[in-house]
Amino acid sequence: MSEKILLRLLKHPNVIQELKYDEKNKKAPEYYLYQRNKPVDYFVLILQGKVEVEAGKEGMKFEASAFSYYGVMALTASPGENKSPPRPCGLNHSDSLSRSDRIDAITPTLGSSNNQLNSSFLQVYIPDYSVRALSDLQFVKISRQQYQNALMASRMDKTPQSSDSENTKIELTLTELHDGLPDETANLLNEQNCVTHNKANHSLHSEGAI
Repeated sequence: MSEKILLRLLKHPNVIQELKYDEKNKKAPEYYLYQRNKPVDYFVLILQGKVEVEAGKEGMKFEASAFSYYGVMALTASPGENKSPPRPCGLNHSDSLSRSDRIDAITPTLGSSNNQLNSSFLQVYIPDYSVRALSDLQFVKISRQQYQNALMASRMDKTPQSSDSENTKIELTLTELHDGLPDETANLLNEQNCVTHNKANHSLHSEGAI
């Protein structure tokens, strides 16, 4: 993903979020960025604040702070790789990001093949850890669909001799950012309706010719 597209993505609503923490209600559901065994399709990078990470069968708990990150595999999971890693990214200081690595953390490597993108799109990521806020938070949250759209826009942006119309397409691609997975059933129904409509038109034209 190009830096230009990444910066545009970060300016979209709800990509950079804030969460206010209430000490009197520590276990409120909204304080959990991730819950063990609950499927997710998004990546989180903590910008400010502290979180508690509970991981492993033993339920070991750790604290993490700014520039720890989680859910990379939710964006990049491919068939057979949709299980969560042994421990969440950003679990300790060795996983923290230097200034030069922050953009790389938001743009994990993914194969350039469209087939790889399509096959990974339907995979479900299930974390084996929980991440809970311990203070007010500011964080980046990027869904798989947003990431896919940004990759597509980045490829379009790299196309030689990009015209104004191509730039417009890039903007439209980035604007169409949605959370969650696409409704395949609806897509199939739309395709079937198109086929039926085309057949009906063909029959009418044939009768008119007779």
